[in-house]
Amino acid sequence: MPVIFFQGELDAVVVPQQTRDMVTALENNGIPVEAHYYPDERHGFRRAANQAHALEQEWKFYRRVMGLAD
Repeated sequence: MPVIFFQGELDAVVVPQQTRDMVTALENNGIPVEAHYYPDERHGFRRAANQAHALEQEWKFYRRVMGLAD
């Protein structure tokens, strides 16, 4: 099952290294994975531009893994 992550680099709840470790573990097991890191975000995204970017990337990810045309 494909997995996508959205990670704030300032997150102290789920630290970025945990996401990086998960990405590596999934890749090592042949699981499709995508990760997006946001340098100016914490655990909950606050910046509208980052929220919009994350939603757009999530939409693209779903379409790609489901084989849907853009």
